[in-house]
Amino acid sequence: MKYQYYIIAGIIVALEISKVFLIQFLKKQQEKKEETENLN
Repeated sequence: MKYQYYIIAGIIVALEISKVFLIQFLKKQQEKKEETENLN
């Protein structure tokens, strides 16, 4: 039974990491948009 907790913990950690990367990616996309709008 113990290994089930490791699987659940691994999934939670993976989701947290991917969430952080997604937020940083979206911030970069937003900055790029603002830069192109400023150039126009």
